[in-house]
Amino acid sequence: MSALKDNLRKLYRIQNQIDALNEEKNILRQKLEKQIVKEKLVGKRLNLGNRTIVYEEKNTMQGLTQSFLAESLHDYYGDGDIDEARRVFDFILKNRKKIRKMHLEMRKKGSKGNQDE
Repeated sequence: MSALKDNLRKLYRIQNQIDALNEEKNILRQKLEKQIVKEKLVGKRLNLGNRTIVYEEKNTMQGLTQSFLAESLHDYYGDGDIDEARRVFDFILKNRKKIRKMHLEMRKKGSKGNQDE
């Protein structure tokens, strides 16, 4: 068997183990979150070995999606200057930097974007 097939099989085996562990971790995380809230430990630091576990609430900014940007520009310029809002929107989209990234991904059969079924 070729080295490529050996490595693909090994990657497949490891990915299955990771998927199973992630599912187990997510179930446990949900249980812990409920327990922490119930016991009023939100924001407290829980030391465990060489790790500290903190369950806290954080405020983050919403992502800048194209629909959000278009809506915000329309709101800013109003109905009076819809053409200017469209020009600014198109300018922003056209001048975004393009980045080329390479990555290796293993998808489950039947997942979105998988053509190998």
